[in-house]
Amino acid sequence: MSYLSDEHSWRLFCVTAFPDGVGNRILKDMGEEGRKIVKQCGNLPLAIKTIAASLANTRHPNKWELKHRHLERVVAPIGDLDPVMEILKLSYDSRRIRPSRRRPVGYGVGLVTSTCSAVSAQLQVYADFDSGYSGAYKFNKFCKIHDLLHDLAIHIAEENKCAFSVEEISTHTSGARGWSRILLAKKGVHVIKTISESHPVYLRTLSLSHNKMITSIPTNLFTTMRGLRVLDLSSTDISTLPASVGKMILLKVLNLTGIDIRELPECVRHLKSLLFLALPIYCSQLPEWISELQCLQCLEGRGIDRMPKGISKLISLRALRSYLTFSKEEDGSIQLGDLANTTQLQELWLEISHEMQMKRMEECTLAQLVKMRCLEMYSYIDEKTELLQLPKNITAMKHLEDLTLCRFVVPSWICDLANLKQLCLEYCECSDYPELQRMPNLVSLQLCGNQSCRELPNGFGESGGFPQLRLFWISSFTLLEEFPELEEGTMPCLENFYLFNCPKLKLKRFERLKRLKGFNSNSTWTNVPLVPDI
Repeated sequence: MSYLSDEHSWRLFCVTAFPDGVGNRILKDMGEEGRKIVKQCGNLPLAIKTIAASLANTRHPNKWELKHRHLERVVAPIGDLDPVMEILKLSYDSRRIRPSRRRPVGYGVGLVTSTCSAVSAQLQVYADFDSGYSGAYKFNKFCKIHDLLHDLAIHIAEENKCAFSVEEISTHTSGARGWSRILLAKKGVHVIKTISESHPVYLRTLSLSHNKMITSIPTNLFTTMRGLRVLDLSSTDISTLPASVGKMILLKVLNLTGIDIRELPECVRHLKSLLFLALPIYCSQLPEWISELQCLQCLEGRGIDRMPKGISKLISLRALRSYLTFSKEEDGSIQLGDLANTTQLQELWLEISHEMQMKRMEECTLAQLVKMRCLEMYSYIDEKTELLQLPKNITAMKHLEDLTLCRFVVPSWICDLANLKQLCLEYCECSDYPELQRMPNLVSLQLCGNQSCRELPNGFGESGGFPQLRLFWISSFTLLEEFPELEEGTMPCLENFYLFNCPKLKLKRFERLKRLKGFNSNSTWTNVPLVPDI
């Protein structure tokens, strides 16, 4: 492929730096400096987009001038990197140093590997934590990455003294200060004696994830790892934790998912700096001392069936990934009203089993969780009981982006949640489906389980409807016969459309949509393209 022209390079820079289109006046004032920046990028799209993104919505001329001066210093090859790599490195450094809510701090398993194998390593595993959405702490199975960014990641990993194999640890030296990160996910490791002999005092990250041949951990392995920040033992075959885990007082991340431990070990109690804790699936109860981990921001325990009241004392908690069920009796378990103390919560999963719980929640809880970003609510009632009404104080959650509802009556005011990006309605009573197509930021819509709906509203096919929607999923609509005829300009961003168990549905004029995928309702997840890719 050839390089971009000067004009196309400038257009790409403009739309990336100001994607909302409000930067025309700013570009007019700083256009000369901006064109200099674009020229230094050599008409290469990746370099232009990377630098423009680092200047996104920047309105101060001095910052543009500073970026230009930095680029002038790096366009000539320096060290082992070519000019494009230096430009990418410049952008990486600026985002790493500058605090930002959008800086990725997620669990980067499998993003970096010098052998291009499957999930293999972590480059920057929970290097630091900022004030961003707790959803950043989720585990990612894979991602797409530009090959140049991949090369840059490997380069940075080497600079940061990351070891990706047992051979590296045993046969190479990482300098006087030893390895900073040892990342052995899915490496078939079974002997970890070498790790304790590789300057562990300087180790910051240790990942042994998905090594089923690791059945035990030496008692003194962590004795000298006083500086460790991240420990990932997930999906190993260990059944106990050594007491030396409690010696790592600076530990921030502890991942124990997928291991056979029934109770949270007492040694975890001493990890006062812990920010992220993922529990084994077989761990069904939390000890009362969990309230002593006052720094905890994310607690993940999908197998927990009893949550102690002490959870309400974790005032820094942002994500609680355990389906909370509530007892009617005061048995020492957390009650609905206790959630009112956790005002920093941004992610919460709830199970509601009767109307009284819903009433209490509406009265004393949800309206105070104004920072919520991700909410999942499941109503478990028998077939003879009417579906519960969704509490209107959810509208106080102005920042809500992800909402999953199961077995609720969905009212029309749900469309007032203007920031909502993902909406999943499972077995909900929503016969007329309010004007969801008018929600400005909706990216993903999943409608599952409706036994009475025969046709979707005509508004779903209107021009301008679903302006940002990329994924549309409809399943188990057994009586659905009609999907509205699509007008020109509807769902302009739609990439995937999935159908499952909708045997009576008739589709009309889907040729207006560019790329679609569908599932044959009469077979098991058979991929059937509705129209050829355009």
